[in-house]
Amino acid sequence: MALGALAVLAATTSAPIIDVYTMGAGQDLFERFGHAAICVQRGVQSRCYNYGTTDFGSPPQQLGWRFLRGDAEFWVSVWERERMLAAYVRSDRTVVRQRLALAHPVAERIARRLEHDALPENRRYLYHHFDDNCSTRVRDVVDQALDGELRRRTAEPVSETFRRLGKLRLAGETSLLLAGDVLVGRRADRALVRYDRMFLPDYLHDELTPWTAERTVVYERRGAPFALAPPQLTLPWLSATALLGAGSLLFRGRPRAFGWWLRSASVVLGLLGLLVWGLAAVSRVPELVQNELLAVWWPSDVLFGFGSERLRRGYARVRVLELLGVALLSAAGVLVQPLTWPLLLVLPLAFVVLTAASPASPPPPARS
Repeated sequence: MALGALAVLAATTSAPIIDVYTMGAGQDLFERFGHAAICVQRGVQSRCYNYGTTDFGSPPQQLGWRFLRGDAEFWVSVWERERMLAAYVRSDRTVVRQRLALAHPVAERIARRLEHDALPENRRYLYHHFDDNCSTRVRDVVDQALDGELRRRTAEPVSETFRRLGKLRLAGETSLLLAGDVLVGRRADRALVRYDRMFLPDYLHDELTPWTAERTVVYERRGAPFALAPPQLTLPWLSATALLGAGSLLFRGRPRAFGWWLRSASVVLGLLGLLVWGLAAVSRVPELVQNELLAVWWPSDVLFGFGSERLRRGYARVRVLELLGVALLSAAGVLVQPLTWPLLLVLPLAFVVLTAASPASPPPPARS
């Protein structure tokens, strides 16, 4: 019994060893960006702090809605190291360990901060994909212990944006990527520095290299590697634009068919506007609220196909002028989102309504 007490005392008083673990992509969608955890070892005891814990067992639509609303709650869980590693090996995810070369006081500050964050009253936080996730939490814990040295060393601007970095990790997920182009706003296109990129665990791994005493590949994925290829989204946007353009050409001289096509197209555009404006109204996520597509797609675009000819033409005149202004601001770099294809969906339709030789519904019969 005395030996056991001595072992516990030695474990709690010995200098902590800090290991950062980065995990590669996994098969599930929420695993495609990788994962990071940080462990403290004292003697033979180890405690691993995982900031990426949430209720992944909840229905996908419920969890997805919480992400869109901005109230997805994550928390810190504490694992024994071997148990944690076994879970990621079972998922066939590459695991890399970095043992940090830190002065004793710095390592102690990290250990104390992790213990503080794991307390029941401190362990929960609102997840944000770019600013506050499993990787940025580890980054910020290390940076705080280093008195900001990590941030200072990684203040160099880079050419990537959050949007581009995110798209590379979702290669092949065309529907999701298109939804991102529609729903994710201008903050995803802002200029970044190296510190910002550490929302991705592989960049965290790279930037911790100056403090790494030892790097070990604990496990390497055996399945096929995940491609990090730029997505090709031109074809879906081009197809949608061509479909609208073909309708205006095919039905232009046929009043009834033209009216049917125009009303259908205006409902689609109105629904797109409702989606963008509605999500901006209910969300607390800056990327979803500050969306430049709010200036491109309006719920009122249903007026392109409904109402009197005078109303439709007047509305189209306003929209053509406004959309041309948006295009100029985009060309000048004031607007930074990818707006070309969304503009090509709505601007030609506004021109068609403004210049149509035939109204959307057949004229009343002439009296004899």
